[in-house]
Amino acid sequence: MGRKEDAEVEYREALRINPDYAEAHANLGILHSETGKKEEAKKEFEIAKELFDEQEREADANKAAKSCMSTPLKKVVVSLSIFYYLFYFNR
Repeated sequence: MGRKEDAEVEYREALRINPDYAEAHANLGILHSETGKKEEAKKEFEIAKELFDEQEREADANKAAKSCMSTPLKKVVVSLSIFYYLFYFNR
């Protein structure tokens, strides 16, 4: 097996373990584009973009939550909000 084939096996194994591994999707997309598999590359890049966007949204939400935790009252409000959303979305 060549290096690119080995790399593809490794990326696929990483994605089997963690399907949300954005970097592996992006790297697999690069590999597919280098080997002329344009449709497969496009699919992997689209998945990677969505996962990177999701990670960015989560990071922004975490920053916002941390900034809200500066006073005890804000901690209570955030905790109640989280409880409400968990209850509401898990009905």
